[in-house]
Amino acid sequence: MSVHLHRTRQWMAWMLTATALSPFALCFSSTEKGGVHLSPVTGRVTISGRPVNDMTICLDSGGVHRAYGWLGGDGTFQLSHVQWVDGGAEPGRYSAHLYSRAGGPEIPSKYRDPATSGIEINVAADWNDFRIDLP
Repeated sequence: MSVHLHRTRQWMAWMLTATALSPFALCFSSTEKGGVHLSPVTGRVTISGRPVNDMTICLDSGGVHRAYGWLGGDGTFQLSHVQWVDGGAEPGRYSAHLYSRAGGPEIPSKYRDPATSGIEINVAADWNDFRIDLP
């Protein structure tokens, strides 16, 4: 009888611990930050088929930077929200532009301004992967 009682107590302790910790596990696994859902966004930028690298792609909405990502050597990027280090971008429609530091690679100046770049990105509520080939 004592073995049965011991196993029952172990099971109850495990259930109580799991029940107490489950809300915290849900909080830490969510892609919501401050009540805002962030969608993962990846992609690749090329100009005439060649990868664009050593630059940053910025997504703007209403004249405000909303997300950004560093272009790697092969032109690939992963976006981060401007307020959080990870997570992607909020779903919605954005104007995008490319930004480089002084001495960075040269690209046509129209791609540096979101109003003239012609790069429109529509982020969906789930995972997004964009291929942006500029002429």
